[in-house]
Amino acid sequence: MDKKSKIFLIVLLLLVIVSIYLTYRRSFITKDYEIIVPEDTQTDEGDLNQ
Repeated sequence: MDKKSKIFLIVLLLLVIVSIYLTYRRSFITKDYEIIVPEDTQTDEGDLNQ
């Protein structure tokens, strides 16, 4: 392999590793979300029971 292909493969590998890292980092950050239950669910469930 010539020098340009080695550099291209190394850059491509680094891009893949960085994208995987950023994807998992973002998924760990967004796991800390709060579940907000809408107040409308109580009235909707009451309508279904009738």
